[in-house]
Amino acid sequence: MTTDILIPLGGGSYWLDNELRYSLRSVEKHLKNYRNIYIIGKMPDFLQNVIHIPMEDEHQCKETNIYRKVLRACQIPEISDPFLFMNDDHFFNADYDADTFPNYTKGLLWQLVKKLKTQGYKTFVERTMNVLQTKGYTSYHFDIHMPILYDKKKFIAAMAQYDWTNKYGYVVKSLYANTIGLQGEKAKDCKINLKNSTVEYF
Repeated sequence: MTTDILIPLGGGSYWLDNELRYSLRSVEKHLKNYRNIYIIGKMPDFLQNVIHIPMEDEHQCKETNIYRKVLRACQIPEISDPFLFMNDDHFFNADYDADTFPNYTKGLLWQLVKKLKTQGYKTFVERTMNVLQTKGYTSYHFDIHMPILYDKKKFIAAMAQYDWTNKYGYVVKSLYANTIGLQGEKAKDCKINLKNSTVEYF
């Protein structure tokens, strides 16, 4: 077991962080070859057997806060390189190996922009697509509800190319993956909307 898991956590859960409970249960059931689980940010009281890295969200932009947390993890020697980045709403329903987790993608960012209805997130995606195209990079859509392996040195070098002082951030996984030239396997992006009890595909 060589690969650590990093999960950033803020204060935006509408379900008392129960999504994290089920995410971690799916890790225990389906993921092999992982070592430690790091929670960076908020620490729910019910968590056990994880390593907590306290960190406040200093920006209004959620994507910028995620970027800062991943960057902080890249600077901690004890965390494996690479490490597997997950969100609290990522759930495994099949067996995977943490050491060789695939890079999943779904089409191009402009296709995502056309489907998005929420203006805030749409702005982040558009900014990411535009800056990637300006620099001559590809603009594949990697920000689906799947984990991703982050190479620490490559993450630091890639993100240093971009301006994170703007109030509007970038979508982090797509920015990273396209900047370093990752090749992705095609996958559907499934999101369960608890408010409306529907399953959405992007």
